[in-house]
Amino acid sequence: VAFALLGFVQICNVLNLGHEGVHSSFSAKRWVNHLLAFSFDLIGSSGYLWKMRHVYSHHPYPMVPEHDVDIQQTNMLTFMPMEKAKPIFKYQQIYVPFLYCFYTLNAIFKRDWTDFFSYKIGHKTVKHSSANVRIFVISKIVYITYALILPLVLSGCSWNIVLLGFLFMHLVASLSAAAALFPAHLYESSI
Repeated sequence: VAFALLGFVQICNVLNLGHEGVHSSFSAKRWVNHLLAFSFDLIGSSGYLWKMRHVYSHHPYPMVPEHDVDIQQTNMLTFMPMEKAKPIFKYQQIYVPFLYCFYTLNAIFKRDWTDFFSYKIGHKTVKHSSANVRIFVISKIVYITYALILPLVLSGCSWNIVLLGFLFMHLVASLSAAAALFPAHLYESSI
């Protein structure tokens, strides 16, 4: 129950505080918004990259191929009709709910790293400052330390219980994020 609650609360905080922070709409003070954007880093993702993906790619170009990176997150599903769609997309309504269970883990361990090393987000070329590189790497290390290593060392629980709790937390967080984000992005009328 505690892991499920933590997963849900994390997503609520990030989608409210972090989202408004990256849009610079929570406070008139720039430093407050910048600080709130770090709520993404506290749950293992990158507020810096999420801002680039969301503010500079998704909002100006919603559902525009090669510009909105949110519709190009994986080759395992599509959010748009395609002329030459992969045959597997025909069955995505069957397997996509299972993939949504790994949404946050994918963001932390795959998408962030892919974006970081690609130096391109959507159609925009990105050059990361040395400060952003340090923050990105340090925040990933801090997250793994407090979310996995410290519980393994300090909790007295076996590694499989800690890992199961971590995965369950992300399952709830992923499904909470999916329930909050995806319905608003499914139809042109909702953009």
